[in-house]
Amino acid sequence: MFEITLTSLLIVVFALMHFYNMLTENKAYYYVSMGIIIYLLSSTVLFIIGNLTSTLNNDVKYLSWMVNAFLNVIYYLFILFEWKVSFSPKRNLQS
Repeated sequence: MFEITLTSLLIVVFALMHFYNMLTENKAYYYVSMGIIIYLLSSTVLFIIGNLTSTLNNDVKYLSWMVNAFLNVIYYLFILFEWKVSFSPKRNLQS
């Protein structure tokens, strides 16, 4: 449990450092970094709470897994949006 938390928080720290570096540079991988921060922070908190409260009823456990699945979908949507913004061909609409 400690290793998972430490790894997740280190990745969040690196993503925050990337945000700080983007203040003076171009906005490369902005949405991916935002998705990493949102997903890893919230899922780490969910897993810590879930492991510490293992005696809860199944409805609460199911709710935490559903929230994690929703956050995972949001994370993938951030990645998709970054891909569309960064790598899709730009159309020139001049006639």
